Parts: sequence; structure tokens; C-alpha cells
Amino acid sequence: MKEINIIFPFILSVCFCCCNSENDKSIKNDEAKQTTINVSLNKERITDLNKFYKYDFFVSLETTDESIIKNINKIYFSDDKIVILDIDQNTVFLFDLTGKYISKIKKIGQGPDEYLSANDIYYDDTSKHIFLYDGLSGKIMEYDLSGKIITKNNITKGHSFVKIKESGEWLLYRGNGSADYTSDKSYNNFFIYTNNFDLIKSELTFNKHLLGIRYNYGHINSVFSYYDQDTYILPLLSNVIYKYNHESQKIKSCYKIYFNGYKNTSLKDDMGKQDVELMLNDIKSGDIPSYINNFYKIGNIVSFNFYHKNKKGYLMCFYDENTKKSQICDFLFDENGLFFTPASYISDQETNLILSIVNGALFDISKKNNKDNPVIKEISDKIGNSDDANPVLVFYSLNQ
Repeated sequence: MKEINIIFPFILSVCFCCCNSENDKSIKNDEAKQTTINVSLNKERITDLNKFYKYDFFVSLETTDESIIKNINKIYFSDDKIVILDIDQNTVFLFDLTGKYISKIKKIGQGPDEYLSANDIYYDDTSKHIFLYDGLSGKIMEYDLSGKIITKNNITKGHSFVKIKESGEWLLYRGNGSADYTSDKSYNNFFIYTNNFDLIKSELTFNKHLLGIRYNYGHINSVFSYYDQDTYILPLLSNVIYKYNHESQKIKSCYKIYFNGYKNTSLKDDMGKQDVELMLNDIKSGDIPSYINNFYKIGNIVSFNFYHKNKKGYLMCFYDENTKKSQICDFLFDENGLFFTPASYISDQETNLILSIVNGALFDISKKNNKDNPVIKEISDKIGNSDDANPVLVFYSLNQ
């Protein structure tokens, strides 16, 4: 299996078959509803984080011998808990909302209540159960908060999954490493299952020359996002953000991103093997803007991160759906001197907060350069020795 590693500073892809005029009409309607976001890298970039975000508060995750986190790959906020997936350790950690450690689930093995790989999690805020996706063996394990196995279901192998609260079906993204080869010789990456894990259908084709290629981009790599009761899908190496309609059980293109001056920044389904390899090299080197990630939608403001070698910190694009204007920002520090490392998260509450995850090494640099800042002093007093401390969760609100 090939692997592409893109290391960010300091841490560290719907095919419609049209066979009649009704389908043609449907596609035209979908395209009309799609928003095109044009991004210009040549315009002046905003580097002052405070023009968009203002510091709100922080949560330090308690560090004990049982709660040491290597990497945060997914994070849930419920009404009373923080649930964290650490793929490096195949472990799920539970903290209360103040950051106090509660417990963890780590059951690696081949026993009846064990898993081989913790690829993703879903926290059900009604049952208070954790669904763990073992994408390596193709299983979904349901545990209670004590780690007791409740149910186990077989499902296709893959990358990540999520449950639709309104209708109960499960959405699964297989990832190019294990995507499905269908009878029409297309490769499908997106699967829809019933609440009981019966397959409904598969969609979302991708280029066959990507089969077997795995990606590694950073601490959080979220395919699914949830805003205003809508589920958004951001496939790996795609310049399209999709939205799932649970009534029709279809995914539709919602936002399409174009980087002005670049003919192609996404891997098309019909590209040949050589063109795919050349483009992957350009993506790896950062010669072309790519890897749209950490999608946020707050009111009429859409934002996302992307990767490009011409940067100082984290490149973000802000798009105003009212004015149809976009702005590139190159953020490194916040107003307190804290490193800004944005990450997507899932919450069962409506929230307008942006999350930044600051690990110990980054905090050390911030503390050295801003030792008299009151926020940094408060964090330092809370976590103690930052070399051994768990990451700090820093929250920001959007400046309107």
C-alpha cells in the first residue's frame, strides 16, 4: 500500500447515469444549487487571527498514567463528556467537560468484545453508547461507557462512518485503500446502511488509480461534518464538499472550490495512471493547493483549511454566502501568542465555536515567547510540565 504523508507545520473525492430527460433535468437543478467558491492565492492574505476569531476559553485534558494521548483523531462534545479517539493507540478516552479524566476503552485483539483497529467512533448522546468502527476487519462494536460490549455488527472495511440522527441510517466512507469495485467498473467510496446495518446502496466514484493509496495529513482528518442539522461530506483529495439528503438518501454537490490560476487541483475519475502519479507528486510537494479539510459552517460563513507550500501557518479560506466573496488567511498565532491549529469536531449542541488543539511542544514555544500573557500563565499553571501534558483545547468565537 502506498502512503502519502503531508506534514503540516508544527504537528505533526457522484457519478449520475442519465438515461432520460428527467435525470438530465435533475442534474441541472443540482448544479444550479451548487455554490462555486473561487479562491485567489495572489490576493493579500490576512494574518491577524483576531479579525476573524477571538479567544473564548480553554480546556486542559487531565494527564494521568491512564490518560496519556498521543494524537487526537476525532473529538465529540456531548452535554457532559468529551470523547476522544486516538488512532495511534487504538483507544477511546473519556473526559468530563472540565477536562477531568473519566475512563478509556482499549480492547485490542481478536476476542468477541475486541477489535483490531479503531478507525473511527460515533458517540450516541441518547443511549450514551460509543460505536467503534474497526475498518481493518469490517466491524462496528457498540460499547457502553464502562467498555462493556453491547452489540457487534459486520460491515464493509473502510475509513470512517457517521449516523444520521434524523433518520437513523449509517453513512460509511471506505477510503481509497479499500473502495468497492462495482459491476459497471467504477469504484465507489460512499455507502448507505440502514439502522440495522443492511446495505441500501453505494455512491461517490473515484479514480481507479487511487486504489490502495492511503493518506496521512495531520491530527484530525474528518470526512463527515454536521451543521444546522445537515450532514456534509468532504472526501479525501476532493475539491467538492457534498451534502447528504436523508429523505432521498442521496448525496449532492454543495460547494465546489476553484483555486484561480490552477487548471486542476483535484483528481478526476477519468485521469490516466501517469497523470494521477504526477498530480500526487505535486500534492505531496505542495506545488498545487489541495487537501481541503476542517470544514466549518457558521451561519452564512463557510471556512476550510487547505494545504499549499506557500504559507506561514495554517491556510484558511473564508467565504461569505451573502456577499459571494472569499478571503485567504494565513494564521499562525492568536492574540495571546498561542499557536492556532484548527481542528473540526462534533457536538450534540448547536455551537459557533472554533476549536484549536495545542500540544505540549507548541505550548512550550508560546510560553517562552509570551511568558507574561495572562491566558498562557493560566494554562501553564493548570497543566504543569507541558512536555508530558495532554493537548490543550482552545476555543474561539467568530467575529461577526
